[in-house]
This record gives sequence, structure tokens and C-alpha cells, in this order.
Amino acid sequence: MNNITKRSAMLTMILSVGLMLSAMAQSGLTPTDVAKIKSVGSVYLSQDGNTVAYTLSVPADPMKENKPASSHLYLLDVGSGESHPFITGRSVSGIAFRPNYNSITYLDRQEVDDTRSIYEISLNGGEAQKLYSFKTNISGYEWAPDGNHIIFRATQPRETSPSPLPYTPEIYEENLSETKAYIQNVAMPGHMPHHIDIDGHVTAATWSPDQTKMALAVAPSPLVDDFYMAQKVYVMDHKTREIISEVDHEGKLGAFKWSPNGDKIAMIAGADINDPIDGRLKIVDPETGSTQILQKNLKGKFEQVEWVDNNTLHYLVSKGVWSEFGTIKSDGKQMKAILPTGGPILSSFASAANGTVVFDANTPQHPDEVYLMKKGEKSPTRVTNSNPWLDDKELGKQEAISYTTKDGMEIEGLLIYPVNYEQGIRYPTVTVVHGGPEAHYSNGWLTAYSMTGQMGAADG
Repeated sequence: MNNITKRSAMLTMILSVGLMLSAMAQSGLTPTDVAKIKSVGSVYLSQDGNTVAYTLSVPADPMKENKPASSHLYLLDVGSGESHPFITGRSVSGIAFRPNYNSITYLDRQEVDDTRSIYEISLNGGEAQKLYSFKTNISGYEWAPDGNHIIFRATQPRETSPSPLPYTPEIYEENLSETKAYIQNVAMPGHMPHHIDIDGHVTAATWSPDQTKMALAVAPSPLVDDFYMAQKVYVMDHKTREIISEVDHEGKLGAFKWSPNGDKIAMIAGADINDPIDGRLKIVDPETGSTQILQKNLKGKFEQVEWVDNNTLHYLVSKGVWSEFGTIKSDGKQMKAILPTGGPILSSFASAANGTVVFDANTPQHPDEVYLMKKGEKSPTRVTNSNPWLDDKELGKQEAISYTTKDGMEIEGLLIYPVNYEQGIRYPTVTVVHGGPEAHYSNGWLTAYSMTGQMGAADG
């Protein structure tokens, strides 16, 4: 074969590979496709279990706008499984069903507002009304059971000083403002909020079911290290504001929830100061602050818990690259999987007394969507399709794999094959390595701004 023939053969091969990759990219996901993916963010369920509220993250068009994605609010009727947009003209957060009222509240800062405020809108529709505003931004709130009182968190006014520079520099972890907690009765016009006098930076606050107590998470300062490693949980009397107990805890802290009768608190946290994750489940005695770790040897991470009754919890656990949903008794016994590993990746859930459970879940074939499971059903049903165009895209096969390290530890990973993969052909590989153990990837949707996932598979 002469040089001309060799060059011709090589050119033909390069063109063939190029055409193959081009065809794969056209049938699979492109960067432009990734930039328009919508995904469900959070799910909420009304007290009667008949209405689901969920947020949908809607990205801005990168060709037209330079701004982050918007969070829109949708409502879904559990009976029919049909959803409709509720608030889409704005980006909202802090969604909550107001107890004893047929309404939803949320946080927003509209053009006429000086600060981020609480808005309310009837479930029957209509115009949203500003319910309450504060002198600084409200960063979070929770309704008391009566539907009239709230405990809310807001930043302290930041001290500023003139800068000799032609701009105002933002220096990392300097001039930070502490967040404080307040109690307000929004049903009383002109009522002044009561400041909860407790030292430190309040990161979370929640009411007991009988409204006589509050549990507050407090860090010594707004610094990142204090947030992760030095938070304390205090139980406080609502009327006297006296601290009843300090929870026996050191290290990382997750969410905490009161039992229906108020005699226990379920808390997700680190086992001790050296635990790298907030993934253990503890039961707290609010009168003494003493704690008991449940399922201490569980090879997994508790992601979320909700009380079913005074002695039973729903749990969501990550196990390896999978998720598991089930029930567990408050003494740590009878841990029973309802939805075992191997199905959709459950990101979060909400449940109601009538047995309805709503999930935010994803799979290797689609980003987060709403799944419903009614009482008596053995598995959840997907009820939203936020990206119908994705059904026409070719996706690469995805599977969980495992391998053994030099020291004998078994490590799990996830492998996405190129679109139209052919056995025996060598393909370039992109590795995404996470050292852990503070976080992990699950065998679900793995394509986003910071992860090539199916876009890489489409590109060979």
C-alpha cells in the first residue's frame, strides 16, 4: 500500500469515526439539551393528603439570559394525579401548607419589597397577598399547629463601613451577620414579634405539636466550620423562654422532628464528633436532652425521617448507590423496607395521616420527578413528566459496578456506556471521582451542569 492509499484509508477511518460520533451526539443529549432540563426540587403534602405541592427548577435560556434557574410552584391533585402550574411568574422558596387554612405560604421578594417576606395564596387560586415582612430578609419559618403563630429566622442588620476602593469587596467569612429567631402571631395586625433571646447563630427552629415548646439548632457563629461541627440543639419553653434541656450531641447535625405527642424528637446527626456524615438516627428525650442511637451498625446513611405515629417513623436511607424507604420503631427495632434498594432513587418524601406518600425521585432515564404511593399500594407511580422531549433521546446504558481496592475494601461506582456501544471497541472514558465519605452518587440521573453523564455518552 503506497502512502497516498494509506493517507486515504486513514482519512476514511477518521471521517467514519467523526460521522459516528456526530450521529451519536445528534440522537443523544447535547450541551444545549442539558441547559434546558427541568427537575422537581421539593415535595410537600397537605394535612389531608389530597394535595401535593412541588417546586420545579426551570433553567433560564443561556442564549438570552444570564441568571440562575427559577423555582416555580405546582399543585397536584392526588385523586386524579393531574398537576397544574400555580406560581410560575416568580422564583419562590419556603413552601408550606398553612395549618387550618386552605392556603399555601412561601417566601418571595417582589419589586415593591425591601426584604424577603412571607406571602400567602389560597389553594383555590387568586392573587397572593403579603402575609408578613420583617426589617431584614426572612430566611426560614415554620407554622405552629394553630396556623396563626410562626417561628421565623432573620439575619441581623449587617454593619458596613465606607470603602476607599471604587467597588465593595466581599471578603470570605468576614462581616457575616448572625441569624436570630423570632415568634410572631400573624393573625394579629400590628403585633410585634418576640425575639428569642439565645446566644449564637440560629440555623433551624421547630414547634412541639402542642405548641408549648420549641427546639432550636444554634451555632456559635455564622462561620462555615461552626455550622458543620459546633451546632447545639436546645429545647425551650414557649411562654417562659427558659431552656428546658440541651441535647447531648457533638458533631454534624441534620434535621430533627417532634413525635406527634411531643415526648420524643427524632434527629439525624453524626454518631460523634469524629463522624464524617450526619447520617445516624438518634431519638432525643426533650426533657433531659439524652439521646439514643438507633441501628448503630447500619451500613447506610439516614437521609430523612418523618413520624407515622408516636412510636413509628418513616425513613429514607442511602445504601451504597441506592435508596431505601421503610418504617422503623422509635426503639430501633422492626426496621422494615417498604421500597427496597434497586428502584428509583428517592431524594425526599412527604407523608400524610391517610397513608399517602409523595416522593421526589429520579432514575438513570430522567431527572427528579414526582412519584405517588397511596395507602395499600406496594410501589410508587411516577405522575409528572417535566421533560417530555427527553423521551425521544437515546441514552447510554447505565449500571452499578464494584471493585476491590489494594487494601481489600469494596468500592461501588457507576458506569455509563456510550450511546450505540459496541463490544470490543475501545472508547475514551471520563472519570468523576468523589473521595467521600461525606457524600456519594446514586444510580439515578447523572447529567447536569457539572456532570457530563449522558452528554458524554452521546459524544462517544
